[in-house]
Amino acid sequence: ILVGYLGDVQVTDWGLARLRRGKEEMSELEAVNIDEDIEFIIDSEKEKVSGTPAFMSPEQATGNSELVGTRSDIYALGGVLYKILTLRAPANGKTTTAVLRRKLNEKIKDPMLFNNEALGDNPDSVRLNHLPDCKIPGSLAAICMKALNEKLIERYQKVGDLMRDVEVYVAGYI
Repeated sequence: ILVGYLGDVQVTDWGLARLRRGKEEMSELEAVNIDEDIEFIIDSEKEKVSGTPAFMSPEQATGNSELVGTRSDIYALGGVLYKILTLRAPANGKTTTAVLRRKLNEKIKDPMLFNNEALGDNPDSVRLNHLPDCKIPGSLAAICMKALNEKLIERYQKVGDLMRDVEVYVAGYI
């Protein structure tokens, strides 16, 4: 994500990097190409999992390349919104394999649940000072979760639809 001098924002994609062997830990922002020795992720010998683990769609995480497309990008945008709202990635873990396992086996935590955490005494909780009233707005949480839906048909079908809903929120209508 690039922010220009005048505040203009661009989401960019410079392609995917290959995971280096022997690297134990991985940041949520490092792009990877998973090797075939992680069998639970690969659908066939010819397909590979490529992307940024914490933000990749379920179809990318399973190597289901025929389903990867615009709605996979919408999922990634939902992941960016999730990170902005919660200050956390939609899936996390100490290794790439841990992130992908979590992504495939666990539901993404609804952003609204972070509102309750921010009020508690949990040392891992993060105060949401960047948000109005230090709370995630329900309408933005709903937009985020629709973009992050694991089912392609339930996600936004076009980026313009996602953009419209965010613009409606910014304009104060939801």
